Amino acid sequence: MSYNRCKVILIVMAGDAKIDNPKYKAQFHKRAVMLKGNEVEEMVGHPPGVVCPFGISKDIAVYLDKSLKRYEKV
Repeated sequence: MSYNRCKVILIVMAGDAKIDNPKYKAQFHKRAVMLKGNEVEEMVGHPPGVVCPFGISKDIAVYLDKSLKRYEKV
């Protein structure tokens, strides 16, 4: 799959949370696809791992998952 043709989004979620694929597809009208390790730095601006939602490529939308509500500070 070529990521040049699709929009990359960053979903910030708790480490034990998982994407609910039917809800994702209902919201974004596409199937969720995780970037491959070697594509993360090129597309997002950070190397793979815990990707910070700050200082990322300007054309990436950031979404905060409801799993973060359990924390007082994020």
